[in-house]
Amino acid sequence: EKNNIKVGILNYTYGTNGLSFGDSVHVNLIDTTLMTKDIAKAKQLDIDKLIVFTHWGGEYKEQPDNYQLKTAQFLFSKNVDIIIGSHPHVLQKMIYVPKSKSQDKLNESFIVYSLGNYVSNQRDRRKDGGCMVKLILQKNEQEVRIKECGYLLTWVYRKLIDSKYNYQILPCSKFENDSMFFDKKEDFQKMNVFIDDSRKLLDENNLSVSEYIFKENQWIINDE
Repeated sequence: EKNNIKVGILNYTYGTNGLSFGDSVHVNLIDTTLMTKDIAKAKQLDIDKLIVFTHWGGEYKEQPDNYQLKTAQFLFSKNVDIIIGSHPHVLQKMIYVPKSKSQDKLNESFIVYSLGNYVSNQRDRRKDGGCMVKLILQKNEQEVRIKECGYLLTWVYRKLIDSKYNYQILPCSKFENDSMFFDKKEDFQKMNVFIDDSRKLLDENNLSVSEYIFKENQWIINDE
């Protein structure tokens, strides 16, 4: 809770990559019965927005699969407001749907199907980066709405320091024209390949979700 806005957070996974777990470890599996109970319990706490984090989807697939689409549809049908997905290790699309003017109820929704890789040793194309998502919530009287939503591309820069690999998470827009920052020309080129691939994917598939770019020492939404 902050600034008189109360947010609930739930977290689920499709599985544990084959690892077993017992009573001493609590794992919320993606299960419609469990999620229905949790969502109902969360709604009783008088929250303004409910965010669900989902660990789901096919690895290295740039489009969400039917499992993701059906699960998202189920969650939104239960009045979840925001879904943040991960696991595919590559970026997937983001969709923002504003409140419908034909209805009195607040029914806006936001989803990112996959954030890609944030910290990772995977160096293959499209797997060497990801994004951060920014949401600004605004409260008017008793209604909380998403005032602004966007993403910031990030790339994992790996370089050798004292015979050990050092990993830095670079905000792409801030470094995409700064070739002197990189020890090797090929690293600068690889980052820009990731940027080009990501922008093409998200520009073609996103709905009402734009990129934050670094301009004049501040991060602004790119509305072009």
